[in-house]
Formats: sequence, structure tokens, C-alpha cells
Amino acid sequence: MFQNTTGRTPLVYYRSLRMHKARQLLLYGNYTISEVSTAVGYASSFTLIKNYTEVFGIHPKDDRKKVNMFRASNNRVAPLA
Repeated sequence: MFQNTTGRTPLVYYRSLRMHKARQLLLYGNYTISEVSTAVGYASSFTLIKNYTEVFGIHPKDDRKKVNMFRASNNRVAPLA
């Protein structure tokens, strides 16, 4: 019934929720990859990196390096638009 309603199995749906939360933490926080993996329920960062790369098509470190104008660095005030 779940798969008929969402189009995905419960495992795939749950993994998607975890990956999107991990991406949010990586892009908008100053957490290490191992801290993010623990926060979203992975025992090791290896599994997080593997799943992240499968879902988003990019390694978490590379995704974090991409320019993101909304990320404040070193706790500075973000510039006004």
C-alpha cells in the first residue's frame, strides 16, 4: 500500500529523507561529514558518502565546495542581497 501511494518502497523513501537532511546539514552547517552521518543515523561516514553520491550524483565534499551564497562562513553575518 505504501509503495502504491508514494511510488517508492519504505526503505527508499526513508533513505531519501535521510539524504535530504544530510544535504541540508552539509550545505548550511559547519559539521564534519562524520558528524552529519551520525546525525542522520549512519554508523559510518562511508555508507553516508556512498548513498549521498548515489542520490545526488556528487560526493558530499564536492557538493559542499560548490558556491552557495546563503552559507555564512566563520560565523560572520551574511551579506545583504
